[in-house]
Amino acid sequence: MEIQNNNTNSEKIVGKSYIKHILTLLVMIIVVGGGYWSWNNYLSPLAKINAEEKQRIEAYDKYLDIFRNDTYGGQTPQETLDLFVEALEKGDMELASKYFMQDDDGSVDEWRKGLLAMNNEQISGAINLIRKGRLVLVNNIGDKIVAFELYDTNDELGAYIELANSGKLWKIRSL
Repeated sequence: MEIQNNNTNSEKIVGKSYIKHILTLLVMIIVVGGGYWSWNNYLSPLAKINAEEKQRIEAYDKYLDIFRNDTYGGQTPQETLDLFVEALEKGDMELASKYFMQDDDGSVDEWRKGLLAMNNEQISGAINLIRKGRLVLVNNIGDKIVAFELYDTNDELGAYIELANSGKLWKIRSL
């Protein structure tokens, strides 16, 4: 009877050893698989490049959304300039600044600050130059960007203006 007892104990030891080996193998598979997954998705140079590219794409999409949702500007460069001048005539520098291209974060703060810094004489001069001056097309890059030289009534160069098509509206790019 003692021999039978030893066989049962021996079977229990073999069973426990087998379970330990299986559990060790499963833990190793999980660790190796997790390491492989972490390397591919987060740690490898390619994963870092992919993450940076994804951030650039998201930033670009956000930038494009700014233009898609923009309602300030004209269907033509001339219409945009007319709307800009109308806002200047009303003294609405906030509205006038919205006819300029936004910076990367969708802001026109720099343009607004520049317009607010102008005195009445400068604003009046800008209005007269755009209203009474002569626009001469000097550059046309497809249907996306146009550049004009603006000459005053004495036929002297008064300003250089670039406008860009944001997809559906024309915006002042530089003045």
